[in-house]
Amino acid sequence: MNRLYLLYAVLLLVGATIVSAWCSGRRMFVSIAAGWLLGLVNYALLRWSIRRLIAGQRHQMFIASLNMMRLGLVFIALIVVLSLNMADVTGIFIGFALINVVIMIDGYINRRGLEQG
Repeated sequence: MNRLYLLYAVLLLVGATIVSAWCSGRRMFVSIAAGWLLGLVNYALLRWSIRRLIAGQRHQMFIASLNMMRLGLVFIALIVVLSLNMADVTGIFIGFALINVVIMIDGYINRRGLEQG
């Protein structure tokens, strides 16, 4: 993820956390930030593994096992955060949704650049 998309992600996070802090308090603020961070790490690892697969540096089975391990670690982190009552489920899903919006912006900008070039 280059700096422009990271800037979009941070701006969306700041806007969502300000609104959540104003509307529902600190716990939702922490939940959105935790979901955003988990989504950002997940997206960065996904991009890394796809680039390595496309570059042909690793075999497909190795990349598939890395992706399964990545999803397992995200799931374990999610369970730990929820079991310790550190975050709300709604806030975590909002954080994940923010990263998905950034992924859509990333795809739109890259598609537009491919059409022009």
